[in-house]
Amino acid sequence: MTDYREVPPPSTPLEKQLKTLSLVILGVMIIYSITNFTSLPDEIPIHFNAKGEADGWGTKNILFFIPGVCAFLFLMMHFIGNLKPKTYNFPVKLTEDNAKKQVELAREMMQGLNVVIFGLMFYILWRMVDLAAGGSGGLGTFFMIVFLLAIFGVIGYYMRLAQKYA
Repeated sequence: MTDYREVPPPSTPLEKQLKTLSLVILGVMIIYSITNFTSLPDEIPIHFNAKGEADGWGTKNILFFIPGVCAFLFLMMHFIGNLKPKTYNFPVKLTEDNAKKQVELAREMMQGLNVVIFGLMFYILWRMVDLAAGGSGGLGTFFMIVFLLAIFGVIGYYMRLAQKYA
């Protein structure tokens, strides 16, 4: 029997789907940045306050920074997912019996976080472009609440499943 504390199990179908979705969102962000770059003014909103209002302006080159951060995050999550599972932090004691399921859940959580973060980053990118092109508003007053609920929702769901399969 393989000791999944030492060797990561193969990717689950859900993990593969989440990775694919992350890559699709990343691709859309890159294409969106490229197609909008030339039509934007040299200065665009690059910072938003707690109310979601634009309060900082900078060069439009920042459009490529956001997909760059997401690409880096994707690579890091992929790399971490291939480390020895015993190096992860688990909310339950990792045993030979539960290791495979716990590792699968942890990697699915990492990919789920990628999807949520990429989606939220694309929303920010979209709002930056819209505002720079003459749109009004900002991120919206509920952006931070939605962002935090989404992130902690994925983590909370994972923690509940990890306890269930302990």
